[in-house]
Amino acid sequence: MVRSRRIISRSGHVGTYSSTVHGAGCRFVSDDATEVDVDFAADGSDVFDL
Repeated sequence: MVRSRRIISRSGHVGTYSSTVHGAGCRFVSDDATEVDVDFAADGSDVFDL
C-alpha cells in the first residue's frame, strides 16, 4: 500500500505485534520485544531481518 502512494497509518497493531512503516519496509515488534523487519527490494522481493 505504501508503494501505491495511498494514505495509510505509519504505525498500528497486528495481533500482539505493533507495526511501524519505515523507508523500504515495515518493522513488527511483539509484546515480548521480538522484532521482525521486512524490507521490499527494488525488484519487488521481500527481505526479512530477524
